[in-house]
Amino acid sequence: MLNYFHIVGSLFFCVGAGSLLSISIALSKIEKHLAAMASQRSMGDKDPE
Repeated sequence: MLNYFHIVGSLFFCVGAGSLLSISIALSKIEKHLAAMASQRSMGDKDPE
């Protein structure tokens, strides 16, 4: 029975760590995208006519 709990615990740990990693990667991608949009917008505002 102890072995079963050990397997389930490690499985949940792996799934939790993987989901946290994917969430952090997605957040960094969104952050880079927003930063790129902001820099493009500011460059567009500073465009001399």
